[in-house]
Amino acid sequence: DASIMLKNLKLDIFDKYLNAYEISGLKGDANGTVMISGSIKQPKIDGVVNLKQTEFVYDYLKLKALTEDKVYIGNDRFYFDNFKVVDENGNRGTINGGIYHDNFKNFRFGLLANLNDFKVMNTKLIDNNLFYGTVYASGGLTVEGTPGNFSIYAGATTEAGSKFVLPMEDTYHAKNTNFITFATADEQEPETNDSKYSTSKYTIKLDIDVKPDAEVQIVFDPRTGDRIKANGEGMLKIEYNSDEELYMYGEIEIAKGDYLFTLENIINKRFTIPAGGTITWNGNPYEGKLNLDAVYT
Repeated sequence: DASIMLKNLKLDIFDKYLNAYEISGLKGDANGTVMISGSIKQPKIDGVVNLKQTEFVYDYLKLKALTEDKVYIGNDRFYFDNFKVVDENGNRGTINGGIYHDNFKNFRFGLLANLNDFKVMNTKLIDNNLFYGTVYASGGLTVEGTPGNFSIYAGATTEAGSKFVLPMEDTYHAKNTNFITFATADEQEPETNDSKYSTSKYTIKLDIDVKPDAEVQIVFDPRTGDRIKANGEGMLKIEYNSDEELYMYGEIEIAKGDYLFTLENIINKRFTIPAGGTITWNGNPYEGKLNLDAVYT
C-alpha cells in the first residue's frame, strides 16, 4: 500500500490536457491524501482532494466557474457530491455525479448541475458567429458521454440581464430573403475564433423559458446597427452540434421592442415595436417568421 500527499499542487499543470475538451484557464491548488493499494495492473484508489481558489472556463460558452470544494476519488471514479461552484458574480450552483473510468481507460462522465441565476454564457461575435451574448439562467444542466462524444442538455429559465444575439447578416445580404428586399455590396466579415475548438463530437440541446427581462436581438447588419431589439416571453428550444448545425424552435411574444432601420448609413429610422407581436422559429434560425407592427417615432 502507498499514499500520496498533495500539498498546494498547482492545477494549471493540467490545463493543456483539458484544452482539447474546450476547457481552459484551469488554476488553483489541490490538497489531500490519496491511498493506493492492489496490483500495478489493477490498483485500488481511494481519497479526497480539496480544491482551493480553483477556476476554469468552458470555452464554447465562455462559462467561468470558481470553486473551493472536495472531489472524492474512488476505485473507478472521481465523484462530486453537492460540489459547490459560483460564477463571477457570486451566484451559486451545485454539481453531482462523476467522471468514471476502467483502470484509467474508457473515460466517461455523467454530471448534473443545478444553477441559480448563473452566468452560463458570455460570448461575443468573435467567439461564435451563429449566436452570442450574455445569458443568466436558473435550472438544471446535464453532461453525459465520453470525452470524444458527449451531450449537454439544459432546461432553464432566463434571468434579468440576459441578452441573446442572433446574427442574420448572411440572410440580410442574400437575394431571396423574407426580411428585406434590397442587397448591399459585399464586405469582409469579422473573423471568428473557432480554431481552438476540439475535434470531439457533441450535441447541445436547450429548453429555455424566456422571461420579459431577457433581451433578444436579431442583427441584420452590425456595421450600420440595423437590428431588432425586443423583450418578450415564450419557450425556445435550441439545438447545436459539433458540425455547427444550429436549429431553433418556439415562439417569443413581444412585450416591448424597437427596430433601427438603416440603409448604407444614409437612412436611419427607429421604429417602436408595440406589445403583442411574435417571432417564431420552426427549425432554421434564419427563417424565423416575424409577425410585428412597427411605429415610426
